[in-house]
Amino acid sequence: MATRSGDAINRQVRSNNLTVNAGTLRVIPNGLGPGVSKVAALTVAGGAKLDITNNKLITTTDVATVTGLIASGRNGGNWSGSGIVTSQSSATTSNFTSLGVASAQQVKGLANPSDTAVFAGQTVTGSDTLVMYTYGGDANLSGNVDVDDYGQIDFNSSTGGVLGGYYNGDFDYNGWVDVDDYGVIDFTVNIQGAPITSAPIALTSVPEPGAVGMDVSA
Repeated sequence: MATRSGDAINRQVRSNNLTVNAGTLRVIPNGLGPGVSKVAALTVAGGAKLDITNNKLITTTDVATVTGLIASGRNGGNWSGSGIVTSQSSATTSNFTSLGVASAQQVKGLANPSDTAVFAGQTVTGSDTLVMYTYGGDANLSGNVDVDDYGQIDFNSSTGGVLGGYYNGDFDYNGWVDVDDYGVIDFTVNIQGAPITSAPIALTSVPEPGAVGMDVSA
């Protein structure tokens, strides 16, 4: 188990359970394989932040819990809250990019939660939760917004509003699939560039961490 308190900067997080007790644990912007974090159970205490910047996260913590952490971190759109956040300016200043979340079973179309697949170079099971920095409205975490994403939001909005679920089309994390979510996907589809999964991303400099506390056990 890894426990972190105070501010810290990592290239990735790979451990069994991860608890962020205080401060901000930030993953250096990379966007490719080296920036993928993979942990078992994930806990982010109130007031603390896990900033995955433009990377991906794999965890065994359930989708509903992780969705709650992202919704808290998103804080209405400026990503200043506690929980799971991104500090990328295209997310904090607009809906152009965001953090998407879904189960591996949903993203990979697996028949059973115990089935396996590969996501971001890592083997995942259907029950794993996947978090990805991507374009706002990318429901299936493919790295771009396309007809499949519109299919998701159209299907779920036609039912009268589905409670929660980024994969269902709740792109603003307000708990419902509604007209505001169409605003997110319609805005992005017209200005998106190359798929985020394949676009080259330049590394940015980051300050040295202020204080790090870490305990690791098997």
